[in-house]
Amino acid sequence: MVEITLSVAGERVTLKSCSACDLRWWEGYQGKLPLARLLDLAAGER
Repeated sequence: MVEITLSVAGERVTLKSCSACDLRWWEGYQGKLPLARLLDLAAGER
C-alpha cells in the first residue's frame, strides 16, 4: 500500500494505491473522497 498525502484548497487529502489489488482511491477527513469532489477542490485553488 502506498499513501501520498497533500493539501488541496486547505483540505488534507490522501491518495491510496494498492499494488496487490490494483486499486486507487482518494480519502479526505470524512473518508473516501469522490474524484469529482477532489477536482472541485483543486479548481477552487486557481
